[in-house]
Amino acid sequence: MNNGGGDSPKPSTGIDIVDGSGASIHLDAPIESCYVMNTNIPTAMKILGLQDNVSEILFYKSSKYDYFHDAGFKNITSDAPFYSTLTNAEYFMAHGVKYILEPVESQTLSDTVERACRDAGITIIKLECFGETMLEDFEKIVKIFGSTDKAKKAYNDYLDIRGKVVDAVFSKVQPTDDNLFLFGFMGLNAFYNGKAELSKIAEKIYGKNAITLTGATSTGVTNKATDEGLWEALTKLNGEKPVKMLFLRASADDQASDLLSKWNKTAFGKYDLAYKNGLDNVYVIDSDLLSGPMDYIGYVSMAELSGIDTGYSVRELVEQYVQLYGFAKETSIYTWQIVFDSSGKATKVIDAGIDGRNASNFV
Repeated sequence: MNNGGGDSPKPSTGIDIVDGSGASIHLDAPIESCYVMNTNIPTAMKILGLQDNVSEILFYKSSKYDYFHDAGFKNITSDAPFYSTLTNAEYFMAHGVKYILEPVESQTLSDTVERACRDAGITIIKLECFGETMLEDFEKIVKIFGSTDKAKKAYNDYLDIRGKVVDAVFSKVQPTDDNLFLFGFMGLNAFYNGKAELSKIAEKIYGKNAITLTGATSTGVTNKATDEGLWEALTKLNGEKPVKMLFLRASADDQASDLLSKWNKTAFGKYDLAYKNGLDNVYVIDSDLLSGPMDYIGYVSMAELSGIDTGYSVRELVEQYVQLYGFAKETSIYTWQIVFDSSGKATKVIDAGIDGRNASNFV
């Protein structure tokens, strides 16, 4: 097995892919079982009907065990360690692990643990199952698990559902550079910048990310709302060209009752920009809709919140997704609006009310 970086010629038979990190992966035969880090990859595997091939998921929080176990991952255990706590490969070696699937960058094993795993003969395959490479990653998963007719059909069925919604959204939107927005992640108290997948999608749907016009720099995909000079730069920009919209990503498991408290604890509130001055264009979107295979529903959310009639109900798309794939959602609200008084103080969080006109429209 080649996990990248070697000069040996590839065998003439087997399965070959290039993973999300650019590593060349050769498998002598389809994978039968694997350990997985984080949540997007196992979610994709459930959609493809491959949940029984997951021996264990190493999560970032304990509540995710019940969520995935109840969705059909019957092999996983509640006492698996968090991926962030591992310091060596002994856990994987003790469990006879041969394959680990994990994201490319965020919420992965440390470099030290990855090296130890590879030294122990464990193959690591990196796939995001999110953003621009998501569908390509789905195809790679189908391939490494043997390209079965069942998995190929499941992928095509998902592709059909997602494609209809995405095509409908992008056929109706009319983004313009005059529509300046910001996109914040409440859990990080940070704004997504132009490198972020969510910023790229919002620019296709609504307008221009105001961060990209300030000259602010970052080594990552976010800029902290508390970064020195950012408030001043955005305030100056807003005076010249109003920042009309603030999208916010909720944290996992947030409900409406959590959001007002979180708003008041973040630095977002000090940004007294146009979206707060009588427009109330501050919207929060459920985290799951903005990450991984539910992203097409997030596109509908952003478009509807921007005033576009997509023809779809976010609520009913979520219900359809839950029915098809078994990932339970505990709320009937997936988009919220933060309401301000005349002084710009947040007073309440309400249902954004974008579902009424498009009830009972499935794909």
